[in-house]
Amino acid sequence: MKEIYDWVPWFHELAQQIAKNDESYLIEKTKQVIWRKDGSTEPLLNYGDKNIDPLSFLYTLAKKNTTGFRNIVYSSVHEVFELTQTIPSPEQGYAFTFPTPPALAKILFHKIGVGNPKLLWEIFKNAVDDIEKINSEQYDQVLRIGNVGIKKLTQTLFLINAYKFLPFDDANRPLAPNLKGKKISWSQYKYYISAVKGKFPNCDLYEVNLFTYLSLKPNNGRFFLKNIDENAHGLWEDFLKNNYVLSHEAEQDNHSSFTKPKPNKGDVILITLGQNRGLGIGIVLNDEYQREFHLDHRLHVVWVNKENTTLSGHTEIEDFGQASDSDITLFRETLEYEPTFQLIDDSMGKYEDSEDNNERSESDSNYVNSHDTRFPLNQILFGPPGTGKTYQTKELSLRIIGKYRNDTEIDNKTFRDFRYQTESGSGQIAMITFHQNYSYEDFVEGIKPETDQGQLTYKIKSGIFKKIASSAQKNQEKNYVLVIDEINRGNIAKIFGELITLIEDSKRLKEKDETTVTLPYSGEEFGVPNNLYLIGTMNTADRSIQLLDTALRRRFTFQEMMPRYPKFNM
Repeated sequence: MKEIYDWVPWFHELAQQIAKNDESYLIEKTKQVIWRKDGSTEPLLNYGDKNIDPLSFLYTLAKKNTTGFRNIVYSSVHEVFELTQTIPSPEQGYAFTFPTPPALAKILFHKIGVGNPKLLWEIFKNAVDDIEKINSEQYDQVLRIGNVGIKKLTQTLFLINAYKFLPFDDANRPLAPNLKGKKISWSQYKYYISAVKGKFPNCDLYEVNLFTYLSLKPNNGRFFLKNIDENAHGLWEDFLKNNYVLSHEAEQDNHSSFTKPKPNKGDVILITLGQNRGLGIGIVLNDEYQREFHLDHRLHVVWVNKENTTLSGHTEIEDFGQASDSDITLFRETLEYEPTFQLIDDSMGKYEDSEDNNERSESDSNYVNSHDTRFPLNQILFGPPGTGKTYQTKELSLRIIGKYRNDTEIDNKTFRDFRYQTESGSGQIAMITFHQNYSYEDFVEGIKPETDQGQLTYKIKSGIFKKIASSAQKNQEKNYVLVIDEINRGNIAKIFGELITLIEDSKRLKEKDETTVTLPYSGEEFGVPNNLYLIGTMNTADRSIQLLDTALRRRFTFQEMMPRYPKFNM
């Protein structure tokens, strides 16, 4: 799994290659890159040579971080700029976890050709060297350029030098809750970098970015412990280099099955050397075992703490297993690991489904996790008529977006306030009802007739699913919900079309097997973001349930809702 960070030295070498040459070099090389399959030009090339600046170039390259373009564009850049670092593998989804502008983002660092190329070259060359080379005046001047904001600027600085910078964007901003608003000064940004480093001791900023972009929250409260034998200290270096934990290093263990609780994504792994020395803490990213876990299989992790320090006692685990309360306490009470347990506690508190948690503040709701594992991305509530399925979707939707208060009057108003508006894109909860005449053209996109001064015209119109998916992609710090009432009454194959594949958890944008398709009417590349939740309702008294599409059954979690009969004392 060391390849998950291959993009870091690759981008940095690219930036260094550009920085050591002049403007004419970048202009020439940019024109040689194959940007599109059909050979057409990129907007980067449409405003004259002077506006081919390094920041616009790199942000344009980042936008090509999709399954349809990775092979072509990144391979072309690698060849044109004669790079030597390993090119990220398009087959390894995590290897491309870096800021990617959404489809409609303004990616150029000028406004219709009006900018400041000289300034952009200055801040670019300084960023290649070190964060300390940039001053507040440069930072402020770049932000005055049209179409340039803090999110866009810091994401690009991160692409240039991921060792020194971190995006101040929707994914990372919650790490510094004291910084309110979307505009911060240069001194505040440097404070932000310092604060984040304090939360992830001895970790690199690109590791922090992977943690936040994947919303890899340690939110299930399970801890495992791996003890490395004192005679195998080199194993820890192997773990760090390759971003995995070998749960059992003894070859003679003959692949025996692991019958204890199996580690899952989001579980915390504590690492020790000789039972009394802490080496670090990681969060499970994925595994090799799939269906069956063996002791000598790897657990791929994201490191959140790499402090090497002495513990106040000895752990109970001699090799690998679920950590005991005393093991966890040893780490928790060690000064070097306090920031990590604070991170874990904060995460646990955010997702705790208790009555007390319903009273959390408005500011806390900004921390809703787009991968909140308490809620399936796709689920269907089914049962007989009158069991409150549609009513339940209201509470469930509010819980997903972090606005549920367990007060009927308040929740009803909140639900109305957060209804999705298709014209403005405001709101986070949309509701539709499927029926026999509902089609792909209604749901995704299609050609619709319009009259203009008595003249009949036909235009491509986006459907509710495409609209709310686009809003979710633009605002990834928020969760969005699409409620589909009577989902079994529609022709699923006809309505979803090719998108039935894209709603799978693993096929969502920024997931391991991220998948996109080209829409048939608009020709746009489209994917489903991982902060869009689908909730369907289904009446089991309806015969149409028998015809429910098998593909839909496989991709949705089903929750039965049966009548609750009153109890009588006899």
